[in-house]
Amino acid sequence: MDRKLVEEFKGFCKRLDKKDRVAVLHHSDPDGFCSALVAMKAVEKLTGSKPVVTEHYEYANGKQAKEFLKAVKKKKANKLILVDIAIDGDGNWSKVIEPFEECLIIDHHKVYKNLSSKKIAFIKAGKISKKDPAQYACSKLCYDLFIKVADVSGLDWATCIGIMGDMTFRSWKPFVKKVIAKRKLDLKKLCKLLDTIAATEVMAPKRMKTLLNEFYSAKKPKDLLKSKFGKYIASVKKERDLLIYGFGKKAEYFIDLELFIYEISVKREGIKSYVVNEISQLNPDKTVIVIQDA
Repeated sequence: MDRKLVEEFKGFCKRLDKKDRVAVLHHSDPDGFCSALVAMKAVEKLTGSKPVVTEHYEYANGKQAKEFLKAVKKKKANKLILVDIAIDGDGNWSKVIEPFEECLIIDHHKVYKNLSSKKIAFIKAGKISKKDPAQYACSKLCYDLFIKVADVSGLDWATCIGIMGDMTFRSWKPFVKKVIAKRKLDLKKLCKLLDTIAATEVMAPKRMKTLLNEFYSAKKPKDLLKSKFGKYIASVKKERDLLIYGFGKKAEYFIDLELFIYEISVKREGIKSYVVNEISQLNPDKTVIVIQDA
């Protein structure tokens, strides 16, 4: 464990004050969404106000980077918190760091390049924990870090959603069970909130920011069970279920390699990850490759 990185994280947070205008950039999936929630709450606790810019990342492309930087310039953001994005492996996104005085990057993907510098606190799960980074959901990583400097305990339930969304429930089962008991929730209700985020990502990606603010403003998770964004769940599940049903009929299986290869054609960009998660859960001991027909 690199304790120096944890101190760099604390140093970034200690230097935040009410004069800072913070931007948060996060991955668009449920884990990234919940990571952003935790980061936003921490920023408000540390500076007295919410981040001035909060944007989600869908796919690597220069246009998206330009749109983010345009918003940053307009809002005069001077510090950046980036969560659940392997920016060190994406050349298109390296430029997003340039306008900021300081940056905090929290991620649980593999390390492609060490971005640590005087300007950047670069926190990777594999560097600060012995746990398999793939099992350390970024939302849980954010929660474990920010709880050291700010009271983000009110979003423990959102952390559980991120954990389930990133398929790491088994690794954090005691934590999730404790939160469920504390909040008087159940897995079914948390799964509905998870489905709401995932379905919105697929059906209405441009409305993710609105959904994020809705989650952020909720006094308790039960308030979100009747969210208008829940209307997307049925449509996504219908398409997802058809693709999962097709897996049993169309996927090629290479028995010697314990490998499935499944080619799909989708109506909406983003549905593939939803399908991959479900198929992987049904085949935990097999390698599954899903190819999306362009």
